[in-house]
Amino acid sequence: ITNIQGEQVVLLGHRRLKITEM
Repeated sequence: ITNIQGEQVVLLGHRRLKITEM
């Protein structure tokens, strides 16, 4: 897994968490 792909996955995870909190 490249660093870029890892960062994208982390960003998607944070977005999902924010959406669930909303």
